[in-house]
Amino acid sequence: MDEKFQYQPLPPSDGLRILHLEASEEFASELVGTLSSVPFSARPAYVALSYTWQDRDADHAGIPLPASLLSSRTPFLRLKNAGDNGGPPGDGAPGEKPPEVRPPGEQPPGGKAPGAQFPIGHNLALALLHLRPRGGPPLPLWIDQICINQADNAERAAQVALMSFIYQRTRLVVCWLGIIIDQYAPPGHLYSFASVTKLCEDARRNKTRFWPEFGPIPSNIAPGHQTDLRAIYDMELYQWPDYYQIDPLNSYWQRIWIVQEVCLAPRLVYMQGPYVCGQTQLAGATCRSATGQRKPQSAGADKGWLQRLVEARAGRFSQAMRLEALVERFQGSGCHEPRDKLFALVGLAYDAWAVAEAENGDKERKRGSWSAKPERGDGRLSIDYERSFFDIWCDAVAFYLWQANPMTDFGKLPHEMEDERRAKIVRFAGTLQQAFGGGVHEEMASVSEATIESRGYVVAKGYIAGKIRHLGPTYDEYVGSHWKHSQWLQSWPRYYTEPSDMEELRKMEEQFSSKIIDTYTDADVARIKVFDDLPDCCFAYSPLALGGADPDGIVEAVVRYHPYIYRPVWLQESSLPPRRFLGSDRCMGMAPEGAQVGDLIVRFWNCDAAVVVRASQDRVPPCRDSEREPAGAPSQQIYHIIGRADVAEQQSRSPQDAKAKDKMKVYGAVFEGGRYVASGESPPRTDALYISMDLRTLQRVSEAIVIHE
Repeated sequence: MDEKFQYQPLPPSDGLRILHLEASEEFASELVGTLSSVPFSARPAYVALSYTWQDRDADHAGIPLPASLLSSRTPFLRLKNAGDNGGPPGDGAPGEKPPEVRPPGEQPPGGKAPGAQFPIGHNLALALLHLRPRGGPPLPLWIDQICINQADNAERAAQVALMSFIYQRTRLVVCWLGIIIDQYAPPGHLYSFASVTKLCEDARRNKTRFWPEFGPIPSNIAPGHQTDLRAIYDMELYQWPDYYQIDPLNSYWQRIWIVQEVCLAPRLVYMQGPYVCGQTQLAGATCRSATGQRKPQSAGADKGWLQRLVEARAGRFSQAMRLEALVERFQGSGCHEPRDKLFALVGLAYDAWAVAEAENGDKERKRGSWSAKPERGDGRLSIDYERSFFDIWCDAVAFYLWQANPMTDFGKLPHEMEDERRAKIVRFAGTLQQAFGGGVHEEMASVSEATIESRGYVVAKGYIAGKIRHLGPTYDEYVGSHWKHSQWLQSWPRYYTEPSDMEELRKMEEQFSSKIIDTYTDADVARIKVFDDLPDCCFAYSPLALGGADPDGIVEAVVRYHPYIYRPVWLQESSLPPRRFLGSDRCMGMAPEGAQVGDLIVRFWNCDAAVVVRASQDRVPPCRDSEREPAGAPSQQIYHIIGRADVAEQQSRSPQDAKAKDKMKVYGAVFEGGRYVASGESPPRTDALYISMDLRTLQRVSEAIVIHE
């Protein structure tokens, strides 16, 4: 009976394991390989395989494998460590003698190759059969399922942190797309492994070789390194025939890890059966099979994933490679581990830096204390599969606000670039929550108040979308009562008289009504509620407040020096349903039961997140600083955060986005000495508000929001 394979340690410095896949002239013979640990400092040469662990569909899973690859119907690779079987231990570095290549048909001593039966997936087994050389030295490969000890979470996290390095250092990435069933048997006929073998032999006899654009092999490198390079350069790759097409509905295109694998590779080819093509031919692929017939599309299949990947590869040096853009663009990609919706993209993002748990020196910040903010450009994000979704989400929020370098679409002055981060943080927090599939929400109930408090607060920037002028029917009345619904519609002329206003409101109402009737769930209704348990750090204020000082400094000053600013005792969570509201500036939607006429609706950049705020009865005296705030400065208005709202959207996003950016600006003032100073006789004005929130409140505000393109 075969023993279980035992992994040898990775190099103490940054490194990886490389699988040397032994050659065989027999296509159906047993797969045999040797695993070597190699430091990156040795400049190893290898081919990285990009593939899916699972078959793309049931038909592909049904393609038979030869008996030589099966143990109790499970595919396997016969695997040993370098130096096993009596030879001297080796570290796999270039220069080590490669495994012996026996003549075809010659049996090793004892009748079978040494090594353990290492279980592999069916799809991977097919890929290795097509990649295995027929003769010559073994082919050096990096394959995550084999080269990473998947049972060791610490090693897995460390190797995931190095994933971008692994794909940047590879000589070639082979993207394995599987094989097309109707290439092996006519429709309606059974297929056999003999058909798979025949197609490969046909490719070898009749087709043109495909040569990746490799440079010449250097002459001044170690012999073992030359051997590996020669094996790579001599790979039997055959040119994609003109009639051969790619299926954009292949589940491969939707896999989250291929984004990094495809975008970071210096060279890559796409392999389907025995044939390969480059990026140019891929971009022109259609949904036709090799027989030229249109393939049926499964329900919910998305052909856009292939195009999305092609565009990502083309834009791999652009702003599209910022972490926030990648998370948003690929949040719907497939993976078995939801944490990979972030981890798989960190190494690709040019503004982030993936580090393993043990490599992150800033333990205090990583564990949740935000007393000392990191510096801009410090893009470290820890890869640790044992951490909670909440912890990972909090660190990503901190990265977005304080580590990632701002964009300049809100202005190029320092305070404008800082505000760009604050303006977009709610959108990013919501995007990442969606990517994690509800994991953050599910954990919130078990997160202690002490943990929330240790995470501190964030300051987002929103804008006043309107003031509530009228409260209409409750959710239940709106959905179930014709009388209440009609009464609601007939109430609008009391507040709007211009035909253009009424026309736009009717358009918005039609769209919002469909949303309520067709898509609202009980959870959606429950989110529109009063926040009755907010800490002292949760409130809103104008950028003009307290002289326009640093927003974070204002929060600390108010909490420290003005502890009497409490939320009204009557703000308690209500079991009553939310109700419709109509506000100024064509603002309408659904507000929590505790909302009142005169409350403000505050929205956030490029999403439908919104909160209701109310002016505090007490104004805050200035937190005077002799160097910043002159004596006699006026007191400032502070706003209570009442709860979450849902707002109706204009049919066209462009006017709304332009209005949002305008409302976030400060007019009639210049920014000097860290504060806004009036530029004329009239006082400065703005519709912007800073919203200070703890992480629990940010989670509730950003959960299940709609993200706009």
